[in-house]
Amino acid sequence: RVKTNLAYKMQNRKLDKGLTEAKKGLIYIISNYYEVYNKVKDIFDVAELGDGVYIKLLNLIYKFHEENKRIYAAELVNFFDTLEDQKLVSEIFNTMIDFTDIKDVEKAVNDHIILIKQYNLEMTRIQKIKDGDLKAVQELADRKRKLKYLNITLTDG
Repeated sequence: RVKTNLAYKMQNRKLDKGLTEAKKGLIYIISNYYEVYNKVKDIFDVAELGDGVYIKLLNLIYKFHEENKRIYAAELVNFFDTLEDQKLVSEIFNTMIDFTDIKDVEKAVNDHIILIKQYNLEMTRIQKIKDGDLKAVQELADRKRKLKYLNITLTDG
């Protein structure tokens, strides 16, 4: 039993790390690629990020894009009050992600969004199971299954 609990904790840490990296990666890409912002703004709700700092940051990035303002990481950091929040925002922009071509960007965006949405759907599903809402559980399972068909493209071909 101890082994099972340890394996479960390790799996959750790996998932948490992957989820955190997906959130950071998505924010970074949206801030650097206006065309990604245009594609995801209507299908990805910032609330899906689930964390106040990430939500505030992506809302700022969306606002900057809407106003056609250039996005500077240093300027975004100034919108956050605590040193811890500023450090988190800085980390996102200090991690340089090099993409060889637009297909790599597409793949990363799709992977990140799917992972974040799957996690949120699963957390909601678990809560609905606890609440005994089996209809909602089935609807969430259907939505989760349909995620595999999500395909955000940035090119015509």
